[in-house]
Amino acid sequence: MLSIKKGLAAVVVVFALTNTILVLLLVRLFDQALVSACLGQRNSTSTSTSTSTSAIAGALTKACENIDLSVSLAGMSVLAFTLLLYWPQFARGLADVGFVGASLRGERGRRWGV
Repeated sequence: MLSIKKGLAAVVVVFALTNTILVLLLVRLFDQALVSACLGQRNSTSTSTSTSTSAIAGALTKACENIDLSVSLAGMSVLAFTLLLYWPQFARGLADVGFVGASLRGERGRRWGV
């Protein structure tokens, strides 16, 4: 993939999409655990007394009211975080005009003694 033009940018996009898909798959895998955690959180909301705990409990209650929206937001957040994490490589890949493949082949040739 790195030997083609803009291949590094494609690899970064594939990593970001893979991470997002993994989040969605893990949520489906642990679907019952999320539902039970939300039910347990609803029961413990009435017992919280601190303002910081009540703010967190309120945010968790909102997230539990619409689990699908929360999962979608988590997936988009993972996508954005992955793209930000690999931004230098992505920018380098977008600026690639096809010399990366030639330089990789040249480096292999030098290492093999050709």
